[in-house]
Amino acid sequence: MKACYLHHILDYFKETHVNLFDLELVFQRFLENKVVSEISFNNSKLVSFKKEIVEIFELIRKHRNELYTDLEIG
Repeated sequence: MKACYLHHILDYFKETHVNLFDLELVFQRFLENKVVSEISFNNSKLVSFKKEIVEIFELIRKHRNELYTDLEIG
């Protein structure tokens, strides 16, 4: 699941029009517009992917300079 979310957020960095240097805003908009962080089933069982998403955000924060270099914006 992490690979899927990572792929989607990296694509989001390429397509979004928000300030990429404001990672918190990018993350907020990604959560609002692009990702499903929880799935609820008919039997009321809830599956959450928030832990995985937070781990990906932490990884991006830690390696932001490499990301900006790859995106050719830094």
